[in-house]
Amino acid sequence: MKGKRWCLLLASILMMVMPYAAYGKKTSVRTLDELQRSSQVSGITIIIKKHIDLNHATINLVAGNELTFKGGSLSNGVVVGNDTRLKAVRKNVFHDCTITGTWQAECACSTMFDDSMETMALLTSMTALSPVLRLKANRQYPIHAQGETLYAEAIEADGKEKPTLAFHTTSPNVDGLLIRGNNVVLRNLTVTDDYDMANDACYGANKQTSGNTISVKGQNNMVESLTIEGCDFRGGTSSSWVASSQTKNCLVENCTFTGYMADHGVYCSMKVESYQVKNCQLRDITHASGVFKVRTSRNLRRYDITNVVAHNMNSYLAMLALLETPEAEVTLDRIRVTKDAGNASVFYGFCFNDETKSLAGHGYNVGKITLSNCEFVKDMRMKRKITNSRFSQALG
Repeated sequence: MKGKRWCLLLASILMMVMPYAAYGKKTSVRTLDELQRSSQVSGITIIIKKHIDLNHATINLVAGNELTFKGGSLSNGVVVGNDTRLKAVRKNVFHDCTITGTWQAECACSTMFDDSMETMALLTSMTALSPVLRLKANRQYPIHAQGETLYAEAIEADGKEKPTLAFHTTSPNVDGLLIRGNNVVLRNLTVTDDYDMANDACYGANKQTSGNTISVKGQNNMVESLTIEGCDFRGGTSSSWVASSQTKNCLVENCTFTGYMADHGVYCSMKVESYQVKNCQLRDITHASGVFKVRTSRNLRRYDITNVVAHNMNSYLAMLALLETPEAEVTLDRIRVTKDAGNASVFYGFCFNDETKSLAGHGYNVGKITLSNCEFVKDMRMKRKITNSRFSQALG
């Protein structure tokens, strides 16, 4: 009997010290007790081998460890990272968990988290992400506008159905999400912003709309390329759906835009060399200063809008405010813009502004403007059609 007690005591001691013996190594975890002990040991990789119910417990990981999953998962609790490395897997390993703190990851898969997770909040807290962040198809990711920064080159759907980035914006001066990357891609996403048009009194009072639904900035203040492909933009937006001040090349393709904009759809300025829009649909756009806009770009060489249909337009479809761009070529090809008969707003198709009026420059010019098969219909009784017209004009 005495020997049995000694064996039990020895076993208990071994259970307590085993995690410490794993310093600098990997330790496998199968129970909540093992996870709690291992979470306090420095210099280890914690491998979750079994499903562990946290039972509403909070797991605070010590600095610098790694958390990975091999056949296991966590549920029903809180996990707090402390500069913790996270090894991504393509399985749902967090069930009804809240993930907070600071994390590092070479890649992040939304499939790791279930619908109860504020996945985007976790991702914005990480210090590094893979070039591609895939969001699970047909899942909603609610984002409260707080100017969070996401370091990712590409955000796209993991599957055929589009996931939804649902932004909640109450002020026109608050950014929703800031994406930093050199070649940024938004692909096959639905983007909604519930900004209320009634709140635009704030916009009217101070004439400032600095907050964008999505802002894009380069790692070194230069975005080489911004590609927006197969995305649906819906609802109201506090300023621009997507805006970037330092983009060289912008491509918007196979996208739809619907609803209210306080300012612009896709807005690029300062360093643009090429801006292209292809195969897009717009419907019931109101208030926008210009859906596809380039501003103050001395480097612009190409601005093309091809095969775009805009129904019931209350805005500029295209807007250029250029400064000294003598080599720029502007092409509008296969464009149809309409306004419903009951829409009493002033109708605009496109607008080219002289930016020097506000910047006190020496005049600007654009090399060539080409309009081909463009149709602007104010209502069913009036129609203005431009077909195969081509002209070159210097403006100064």
